[in-house]
Amino acid sequence: MRDKIFIKWAWFLPVLFIKSQTNIHDAQNYFLIVKINDKHFNNKALIQHELVHTKQFLRTFGLHFLLYKFNDSYRYKAELEAYKASKKYGQCLVSCATYLYQNYNIDKSFQTVITDLVS
Repeated sequence: MRDKIFIKWAWFLPVLFIKSQTNIHDAQNYFLIVKINDKHFNNKALIQHELVHTKQFLRTFGLHFLLYKFNDSYRYKAELEAYKASKKYGQCLVSCATYLYQNYNIDKSFQTVITDLVS
């Protein structure tokens, strides 16, 4: 069973990670359940990235998904925080910056994203 699911903790709550065949994203976070692409199932940087999103949901009392969807500034700050965790757990800076710059419809230069990730 460990090869298909595992649990990590976001503060005091268990977060269930489930191996998935999704091709849309490397992972999809549904608060306490995260579907993670099977080729990234043991990726510590991605796991920590998703745990940050769960904590963001808790910090905003459940409003994270709405803020994320409708507020570009909030989405950037949320992803920036998550990619800083990815970087801390081994994902290279350029990779983090590239994902953030290309995939989240942000109005920032690539250099600004790099600067924000290292600050």
